[in-house]
Amino acid sequence: MFKNRTFLRAIAMTMMVSMCPYLGLLDAAKAAVVSIPAGTRVRLRLEETVSPETKNAGDQFSLSVIHDVIVDGKVVIAAGAPARGEVTVSSKSGSVGKPAEIGFQITSVTAVDGKSVPLRATRKAEGKSKMTEAVVVSILCCVLGLLMKGGKASFEKGLTIEAETSFPVSVEPR
Repeated sequence: MFKNRTFLRAIAMTMMVSMCPYLGLLDAAKAAVVSIPAGTRVRLRLEETVSPETKNAGDQFSLSVIHDVIVDGKVVIAAGAPARGEVTVSSKSGSVGKPAEIGFQITSVTAVDGKSVPLRATRKAEGKSKMTEAVVVSILCCVLGLLMKGGKASFEKGLTIEAETSFPVSVEPR
């Protein structure tokens, strides 16, 4: 008789677990996950100056989210969340008026559940070319004009940048 009760309880438990999807018990867990669509805009602030004097190609730098990103009425990326970028081009100004150049891409941001969300945005800046002035000074005056450097390029701390999510990512909002 005891064995029959245990057997019946096991069958009842199995039936209850198998009925969960039909009773809506798992829907609550699914509803807790929100998909951030590809192309969702994220406004960021540069947390440090990025220039050829401070960064080389391949170096990473910090950004932060300016405003909450909300999907389906839920915060999926919080204001102040950290974001990362990577320098793609970095060259200092050179002789004969060659200008400095700096370029970067935004790579990711951290969602409220700690997941890394891939982002896409690129920026590039080039200093003023002084090649013409350097050559003219060299011809009219002296060879020292060839040592004239081009303009500087940089992105200053505090610059705001708009990026977009690269592809859909599911997160657990708060």
